[in-house]
Amino acid sequence: MSGVANILLQVLSKLKSDDHAAELLKLSNGEVGLGRLVGPLKVEEVDLAEGSIASRFSVVQGVLPDGEPKVRAVDNMTESKVNQSTAAQEKLKYSTLDWLFVSMQRMMRDLACPLSMWKADIDCAYRRLPLLPEHRRHARVAFRSDGGVKIFQHCALPFGAISSVHHWERIGALLCAISRRILHLPVYRFVDDFFAACRATVADHSMQMFARHPSFSFVWVHMSCLCVLQAGAVPVRCHINFGQKAGHRQSLDGPGN
Repeated sequence: MSGVANILLQVLSKLKSDDHAAELLKLSNGEVGLGRLVGPLKVEEVDLAEGSIASRFSVVQGVLPDGEPKVRAVDNMTESKVNQSTAAQEKLKYSTLDWLFVSMQRMMRDLACPLSMWKADIDCAYRRLPLLPEHRRHARVAFRSDGGVKIFQHCALPFGAISSVHHWERIGALLCAISRRILHLPVYRFVDDFFAACRATVADHSMQMFARHPSFSFVWVHMSCLCVLQAGAVPVRCHINFGQKAGHRQSLDGPGN
């Protein structure tokens, strides 16, 4: 047995049971259904002589509406040496709220009309971008569940890899550039959150142009947070969540909230 295989077997033998192992398995199987993972695989089905395996663990990020913990699966790509094999050549720089504030000041000065702000969040941004097939053997993950070891192989960018951050950065910058140069939308971006301010009368149209443009067909955009500001008056604030149907308003907090 090769040295690589021995190392991977040691990684598998050291796997500890996760506090949310059942939820990890549920999340992993769900991603199999979406084509983002392949598995679960048995140890004997994996070529341990090539590639690498990272441990998968859970991180609790808040609470769901039903009171259950919101669990996210994270892959330890540092443990598998994938991150050490990545050399970042770019310095990431994102839009700030200061930029948005300045642009809204100018709009309120020059347009003298009510403004609206919309925000679009691209759900599971990393997981929408595919991995090269020849790289997937380096994107295997494993965890303990149901008394045994579950191994999966990524088909999309894993959450936990430095390279995922930089690959998404390029796609996010592209979406922002298309929005500005082709759609003429004053869009700003922070990682996978896109936001803009515009005339209140065209806010919905502006938002739907961003969400439904053919160039963005590979992403499903979840819309939220529409704030209306009256130029020269006390701001009127509201909160709107947009559901699956474009423009469907699910909740609204009126003036003064």
